[in-house]
This record gives sequence, C-alpha cells and structure tokens, in this order.
Amino acid sequence: MKQLVQLRDELSETMKKCKANVMVIFREEESGQEGLKKVVEKTKVNFLLALDTPVKETSSYSPGERIHDSYVIDKNGVIKSILKGTRYERAKASEFKVELEKIAKTNKKL
Repeated sequence: MKQLVQLRDELSETMKKCKANVMVIFREEESGQEGLKKVVEKTKVNFLLALDTPVKETSSYSPGERIHDSYVIDKNGVIKSILKGTRYERAKASEFKVELEKIAKTNKKL
C-alpha cells in the first residue's frame, strides 16, 4: 500500500501531463473485492484496482514469491519498461515518472 500512496502523492501531476493512468492488479488479496475496498479507504487512491484471484493471467508477471515488478505499458498495450521490485521494496514514483516522460517525449516526436 505504501507504493500506492507514493504514486498518488508524487505522480499525479506527471500522470495528468502524460495522460497516463495507474492500474493495479492484486494477486495476493485474499479478501477479494472487500479487501480492495479497504485498500481504497485506507490509501484514498482513485486508481483502477483489480483482482486476479485465480492467478492465471498475472503469474508470468510475478514469477516467484518475492518478485513484485511494475510495468509501464503504452496505450497500444506494449510493455515499455519493467520496474524491478520486491515484496517490501516496490518501484518508486520517481522511476515511473522517468518512464512516463520518455513515452510522452516519444509520442510528441510522432
């Protein structure tokens, strides 16, 4: 949840400028939708939160118990970068900012 709060607090202006969104897929939320409601109440984020409770679709994105990487995906669904993370040390908002600005700069050149 720490990462969600950091993204909310430090990345909102960059996200507006780059026309970006955050989508968080939870694999470990055992409480289902009720658990996600608690996350929203606690963090006050307005990001899209989703569950992959059967863990079928997202297992390849988190191979292993301690890997919690984040992905920056462009509007065409192409993975532009993978930000490394662990269970306790997730990617920082500053890392997302750099990647979003790279995409925005590339899009302006097109």
